[in-house]
Order: sequence, then structure tokens, then C-alpha cells
Amino acid sequence: MRSILILLGLLACVNLKAQDSTLNLNEQFNQSNILKKHYYGFSLYDIDQQRYVYGYNEDKHFTPASNTKVFTLFTSLKLIGDSIPGLAYVERGDSLIFWGTGDPSFLHPRLDSGKVYNLLKNSDKKLFYSSTSTQEPTYRNGWSIEDYEFYYQPELFPFPIYGNVVQFREVNGKLKLFPSYFERDVKQLSDTTTRYRNT
Repeated sequence: MRSILILLGLLACVNLKAQDSTLNLNEQFNQSNILKKHYYGFSLYDIDQQRYVYGYNEDKHFTPASNTKVFTLFTSLKLIGDSIPGLAYVERGDSLIFWGTGDPSFLHPRLDSGKVYNLLKNSDKKLFYSSTSTQEPTYRNGWSIEDYEFYYQPELFPFPIYGNVVQFREVNGKLKLFPSYFERDVKQLSDTTTRYRNT
């Protein structure tokens, strides 16, 4: 993360003029104490001129990592903004028919603003959830199977609740589940053994 910020800072300070900019970038990269300790690649492309301005190890293969996620997040925030629709709905007579938009924040312990919950709770209409007609895959291509069990890779669903994750925590020496709805499905046999009941 530090190296990404340094690279962005370098680019903000550098005057991108043909030969001078290339020499300046070479100097900046070669003098960086942080970059000397890492294997890295960098490529700068001028969209207006449709040509590469500078490259270092740009032809080497790198495993995509968190730096890819940082730029994806940055682009998303620039294009989408700080919020997305949490719910789609229509009102028909005495009914409110709603369906999900894929927003993972509904009842999420860290992300939820409460707006969707309050809209549904305070509605005087009968609530009907409608599943979408399009079939979504549970996982996307390229998702690592070894990450299946971890909280950061829950199954995809049009209307995730609690982020599609159940959290297990120890609270005062006892096993607690969040949301607590699932506690009825877990029976603790001893301090070290837990048995799960199929639901």
C-alpha cells in the first residue's frame, strides 16, 4: 500500500514531458529506498497520445494482489460514488414488493446504514420479497476455492443479509453467533467440541 501511494505521489510531482520525464522517473525509482527492497513493475501510458511514456519491468509477469484491489476500489468510488441502491421496490395497492440489488450492507454489522431496514419496518403495506428472474452464479470465475470458507468470499446472492456471513465469537467463555438466529442450530458439547445440526 505504501509503495502504491509513493508511486502516485511521484507521478503527481513529475512533469510529464517526453525525455525529461523519463529521466526524472528513472531517477525517482532508482533512488527510492522502499522500492529497492521489492520486486516491482510499472507502466505509464498516455491516453491522449496513445503511447507508452515509461516502463520498468513492464514486460514481466506479476501475480495480481492487493494493489489491483486498490485501483479497483479507487475507480469504483470515482464512478459509483459512496453509495448504491440498497433495494428495488414497487408499491401495488396494499403491497410493497421488493427485490435485491446485490448490495451487501443490509443488516451488516459494519456497513448497514439502517435505511433499507427502516423502510421495510415502517411501511404500512404487506411486504413481499420477489426473487430475480435472472440466475446468478454462486461464485465468479477466478475465485479461489481455497478461500471458500473465509468471510471475505461469501456466496453471491441478489439480496444478501448480514453480508451472507455467520460470525462465531467467544463472549465470556461462551460461543456466540451473529446473527443469533443461528444459535439454535449449534450445540456446544464441551469447551473444545462443537457439533453442528443440519438445517
